[in-house]
Amino acid sequence: MMKRLLHFTAQFLPALLVLISFGVKAQIIKSFTPDSVKFTSELVQYSSSSFDKEGLQKFETLIQTVLTDKRLRLVNRQQVYKIANYMLQMRMRPDPNYTSLFNTLDIFLKSNQPPGSITNWLNGLQMIANDKKSRQLLQVIDATARLFNTNLIYKSVNTQWAIRKGTFVFEVDSVPYAVFKSVDLVCRGSRDSTEIFQTSGKYYPSFDHWKGNGGTVYWDRAGFAHNEVYTVLNNYRLNLRFSTYKADSVKLIDKKYFKAPLEGRFEEMVQASNVTPDRAVFPKFDSYNKKLFL
Repeated sequence: MMKRLLHFTAQFLPALLVLISFGVKAQIIKSFTPDSVKFTSELVQYSSSSFDKEGLQKFETLIQTVLTDKRLRLVNRQQVYKIANYMLQMRMRPDPNYTSLFNTLDIFLKSNQPPGSITNWLNGLQMIANDKKSRQLLQVIDATARLFNTNLIYKSVNTQWAIRKGTFVFEVDSVPYAVFKSVDLVCRGSRDSTEIFQTSGKYYPSFDHWKGNGGTVYWDRAGFAHNEVYTVLNNYRLNLRFSTYKADSVKLIDKKYFKAPLEGRFEEMVQASNVTPDRAVFPKFDSYNKKLFL
């Protein structure tokens, strides 16, 4: 009996010590100190059971790289400390949650954004944290990294919305949002795609929404000549989770049949099947004066 007890103890003692060690660390670190050296040490200590030795060293280097970057101003470091403490209160994990935050910060700082852009972004994260919306906080962090890395503002199994050309900066109201000027916005499905050329807009990563202004949609997919038939958008909105949208107060230019632009409603959708001009259902246009329905 004694031998069995000793064997059981020897077998499970290491795992028990790890659990006890993590519990002690979690109890000791109730908040991170708003000082770059102490903060780094405390976050590394808190994260020690989540990484192997090499991974922990890389994580520590990442934190130090971000906090010592001269482009991260004092006010920004204070913002980072507050967000990190909120994440601690919500018991978010070192990996992937803290690594996502610092990886995104690292990408942000290397992107040559103006100083106010990262301040606005961090302010927005703080507002989300103050509202205790953990899922939304992580969504914004991940969406921002995706935007910088791939130019995608939304990605799912069936739909992608991507930005081509143009520039953006972050601003903030109750949440952070990116302001784009003169970009091409592309929606891709598995077998079809559509594009809004030279549009501007505000991208809200918290909600997967886009508020757009202006831009041109050509009717090539429906078999019309590129520069003869096209739609000029006014204000429009996109729910990026879908590959369809509608817009009012647009102007249709058809140089072959109409001397002046027609005003009306526009509808576009990326199709699930291969689209040929003779089978194209979209785009659609309905003029206000009922002279034309396409």
